[in-house]
Amino acid sequence: MKRCTSRRMRRKFLSQAAAVVGGGLCGGMLGAVPRRPPEAKDKNKSQSREERSHVNGALLGYCGLYCGGCSLYQETKAGAKPTADGKSAAPCEGCASAVVASWCADCAIKACAREKGVRYCLLCDEYPCAKLTEFTNDPRYPYHKEVHRDMARLKEIGEEAWMREQSARWTCSKCGGTYHWFARKCPACGTRVNEKYWPDNE
Repeated sequence: MKRCTSRRMRRKFLSQAAAVVGGGLCGGMLGAVPRRPPEAKDKNKSQSREERSHVNGALLGYCGLYCGGCSLYQETKAGAKPTADGKSAAPCEGCASAVVASWCADCAIKACAREKGVRYCLLCDEYPCAKLTEFTNDPRYPYHKEVHRDMARLKEIGEEAWMREQSARWTCSKCGGTYHWFARKCPACGTRVNEKYWPDNE
């Protein structure tokens, strides 16, 4: 009697297990597959302009400057709209993007790099050349002096790490806001910045 009961229990168990497995398989065949969370599905759509620019390297200038430190890029990031022809003083999404400021579109260094088939000057066999040296020594733009140092750092750590490092460089340590090359003070909190470029920071 006990043996009979044991067999019945075993058959019942196997029947229930088969129903569970079969239901799972049918559900899978009918498309009952776990869906990705909406936030994962729309991740690319929700990326900011800066995140997209970082991904495709548009903020790494041909000359070696970080375009994220440019006031026009920051204005664009804040919501300025591109013109129909994509070429104007503002907006700009980085000099390697499709939407550039007029002077970036006509930049001699950019034209030279493209002619030589290199993405930025560091990759050129003639680096550093007279043209780039003249660019870095222009007294009107003291932040240009960092180009050679920044290119050495780029060579050391790679493009992605370099862009993250540069993003942090142009972020206020007090409030987390961004500031540009010509800023004397953080526009968000008033903290003094860029003192080595503009010693008259009053």
